[in-house]
Amino acid sequence: MQLVSETVEKDRGYHTEPLYPKRFETPAGFNLSCFREWADGQPWWYYKKLHEQAPISWTRPQRSGEDGFWALVDHAAVQACSLDSETFSSMRGGIHMSLVDSYLAPKALAQASLDNFINLDEPYHRAVRTQLRSFFTPKYLENLRKKIDIRVAELLDNLEKEAVANGGVADFAKCFSAELPGWTACELLGVNEPENRSKILHWMWYMEQVQALVMDRGYLLRHPTRLFGANRAAKQILEFGAKMAAERRAAPKDDLLTAITSLQYDGELLPEPYQKGSWFLMVFAGTDTTKNSLSGTLKLLSDHKEAREEVRRDRSLLSGMIEEAMRMISPVIHMRRTATRPTEVLGQKIAEGEKLILYYGAANRDPKLFEDPDRFDIHRSNARKALAFGFGPHMCLGRLVGMAQLESAYSQILDRYPNFEVVGAPEMQANNFVAVCNSMKVRLNA
Repeated sequence: MQLVSETVEKDRGYHTEPLYPKRFETPAGFNLSCFREWADGQPWWYYKKLHEQAPISWTRPQRSGEDGFWALVDHAAVQACSLDSETFSSMRGGIHMSLVDSYLAPKALAQASLDNFINLDEPYHRAVRTQLRSFFTPKYLENLRKKIDIRVAELLDNLEKEAVANGGVADFAKCFSAELPGWTACELLGVNEPENRSKILHWMWYMEQVQALVMDRGYLLRHPTRLFGANRAAKQILEFGAKMAAERRAAPKDDLLTAITSLQYDGELLPEPYQKGSWFLMVFAGTDTTKNSLSGTLKLLSDHKEAREEVRRDRSLLSGMIEEAMRMISPVIHMRRTATRPTEVLGQKIAEGEKLILYYGAANRDPKLFEDPDRFDIHRSNARKALAFGFGPHMCLGRLVGMAQLESAYSQILDRYPNFEVVGAPEMQANNFVAVCNSMKVRLNA
């Protein structure tokens, strides 16, 4: 099987304008390719502008060496593109908004982010993904959920201790959100040793810094040592995964890591780079998105106290509340697809090789589907139609695991701290791929 790192379309630096005439003029006020403009999180106001004026629009690159791209915010069109891998390929570019050679980016990490099963097109993707499905079924999650409940209680105890030591205020993002998803990912993968779990959390913190260090020179100058830490962490997490994989091949276990080391296509084991990349994908995807979903939901419930009280009194509303929170938060901001042939989306002609960025956060606030889309409505009947976990063949494999963590967390939080309140503004990190919350102070008994 050919590696995605060999098939992906790299930026050429001269494709700053589209080949075909633009149907819609791109609204002014925000540049989706300018990394620094994402410092305050997702531009909900600009998404609204795009829905009104340009549901598909061309964005010029801000950095030399990069190409422009089509930004797609229409919910139905994002779904349609997600289903058509023959026209909109992941193997020619499915995650990275831009791909340029950078001496700053950890090389091992760059390859792992490409050579993993999420970037495969059909028929490869479905054939590989199916081999992991048994670890993400409701039956498998029954036992895992019991363990999650216990871990949530332990983390809330720790959160409470920090609050007692700091005048009633604790950092929810650092003490809870950053801990639970990493623990759960390790539980799935079969990383059981506490010291190894701590290492993975440490490495993943550095992985979250990579995009800012590579894309924002100001951030790099403020935190120069983090680049060395990120390169070291990338090397260590992949070496650790390779070591664990070798152990599983020698002595298989009933865990996700063993399944990853056994992945096959057409009767042959996947090339080693895919095994390394899929290990990294499971750790990163299993921690980063749920981490920021946990913090984002806390902020929503702090800002909407009536909704919070309603869920506290009637737990049958909990699942719907979380679905609506995911629609509002949309922790994965976008995914990319690359056109394999001339095509058309929303009446806009697109040339072969041009990039299409699917903005899930914007699609989840499409007023054609979601009435009053900027309102947090825990009774919204179609909240599950949101694309927070993707759509189609590439829908997040760990969706049920993420939901289980959120349901356990907020069931216990509402029991223990019915009057919690977020103190001050959350500290967000500039990131145009995932919504990253570095710090969120909460008063547990406001």
